[in-house]
Amino acid sequence: MRETPFHFLCLHPGDKTSGPVQATVPQPRMKETLAGALASGPAVLVVRNEDLPAVFVALGDRAVDRGDKHPSVTLGRITRSRDGIQVIRASYRSPGQALRSLRALLRHAMLRDGSTGYVVGVAQVIFDEVWQRSAALRSPAITGQIDAAEAPQTGEANLMRLLRPDDEADDLHDRLAGGSPHMRLVRTLIVRAAKSRQTVLILGDVGTGKNVVAQAIHDLSSSGPLVASNCVTLATGRFEAALFGETLRDGKRGHPRFVPGLWRKACAGGTLYLDEVSALTLPQQALLVRQLNTA
Repeated sequence: MRETPFHFLCLHPGDKTSGPVQATVPQPRMKETLAGALASGPAVLVVRNEDLPAVFVALGDRAVDRGDKHPSVTLGRITRSRDGIQVIRASYRSPGQALRSLRALLRHAMLRDGSTGYVVGVAQVIFDEVWQRSAALRSPAITGQIDAAEAPQTGEANLMRLLRPDDEADDLHDRLAGGSPHMRLVRTLIVRAAKSRQTVLILGDVGTGKNVVAQAIHDLSSSGPLVASNCVTLATGRFEAALFGETLRDGKRGHPRFVPGLWRKACAGGTLYLDEVSALTLPQQALLVRQLNTA
């Protein structure tokens, strides 16, 4: 059976005149597409209420269920928390009311925390009307959308329509050449990642250039050292000591001295790059996640 494509609308600050961006992706690409759309926040993704269960599955632990929005309660009061991606079910009576409320939410988000992301579920009739209004406001000449007759609507092409173009570094195109939606998306995400303070996970098969991407993000974002280590070695050795440091004694009566680990070495304005992180055991990965969450 053919899977039904997932539809959503993405609204960024400053979209008052052009309206939300439309996106249609295959169900298996929901997770990466939603993460990419929310990575450059603040942003509001508008979905049908019946699609919210699939959204929760795609976002996993990052989703914070804020429940149903009462008509008399503003979105700003529901979404004061900065932790996770706020997911709300709204009951709007018209598309105009929905857009005004969502834009007000974005204005408040800009004042509070520029990285906050929201997913708002609406009734299907409201979603369809906002979708049609967005289609009427936008044109391929303005948004850079790829015409369906010219190219397939891949997840990369759809995600590129959601991301505003950033100026690339002079040598970024030389490092990762190509004009396909895939490569343009990679370069755009590199620039976005370099501007963010968030932890970055780089995925790809052997030989696809993960090390090149990591080096590019570091060069664009940090003036300190790039501290790199292969997790295959860490997983078989003294993981905690290598990563977080250890205290040693010189002889039986020697004074203790602290030997800094990779984490401390990268803290002075640098970048810690852990290659092949999947080689770590599950307890080691859990320890690393806890450290990242408290950093």
